Amino acid sequence: MDCVTLIPVMKIDELRVFFQNHKDPLQYEMRKTSSEAIDKAIGFEISKIENRILRRQDYENWSHIGCSRFSTPYEECQEILLSLDIEKNATLADLGAAYGRWGIVFKIFFPDGKFIGYEIEEERVKEGRRIFEMLGLANTEFFAADLKSIELPFADLYVIYDFGLQKDIEKILEKMKKLTHSFILIARGGSVRKIIEKNHPWLQTYRTKHSINYSIYYK
Repeated sequence: MDCVTLIPVMKIDELRVFFQNHKDPLQYEMRKTSSEAIDKAIGFEISKIENRILRRQDYENWSHIGCSRFSTPYEECQEILLSLDIEKNATLADLGAAYGRWGIVFKIFFPDGKFIGYEIEEERVKEGRRIFEMLGLANTEFFAADLKSIELPFADLYVIYDFGLQKDIEKILEKMKKLTHSFILIARGGSVRKIIEKNHPWLQTYRTKHSINYSIYYK
């Protein structure tokens, strides 16, 4: 089954079969292209929304670089999640969720788990909620919020990104440092990895797994 030939609108069972059968790793650029095709097959209206956001010229929401640049490819979400020892009812908090790709893949493989997404752009959150409801993804929460102002929720996994000012990334990591429970941190991008290596030695006590596009820190 080739994702570029999918016909809108895919249902959750079709998505589950697709991801379970999609075993061959793709190069990153191919992953981005295939993820865009899956977005369309699911029913996302990303191009229309991003064009509206871009006209506001608010660069804090990263619309000027294109959605494929700031969204994690579906296959990468799958690759990471299936490489980890995660409880069936785990909670994943996505700190910069865009349209919620992590939530879709997480709920496919961990239907008893909980997804919590935070995204600064309200239009993306509304569209993510619409697709989650259409796919029947239960036990999900999606908030329009500035990460600098939130209290971190309890979660077993946190996802953070390069996108944002260094001081904002530092603030999120400082909040994580104060958490009293064990968790897995998935950090996407080389910049956040450098910040962790330079300024957050507490994470160096964690076991790590590095890839070109992400790092995983876990006890």
